[in-house]
Amino acid sequence: MSRLEFDWQINEYMIYCHSKQLRPKTMQSYESTLRLFEKWCKDEMDIFTVDAVTENIIRRYIAE
Repeated sequence: MSRLEFDWQINEYMIYCHSKQLRPKTMQSYESTLRLFEKWCKDEMDIFTVDAVTENIIRRYIAE
């Protein structure tokens, strides 16, 4: 698995959240939100790696 793949990055972020002792529900919310963004990037923008995500992509996602 490449470090640029969404799955790898999300998993790393969740490990970080766990190290910060965030509450389980908070972590579930964060992961769910990131997975939805990942799905949107793949389905709507044909983006499969985090290095292809730009500020404009994020702004478009938020606006939709």
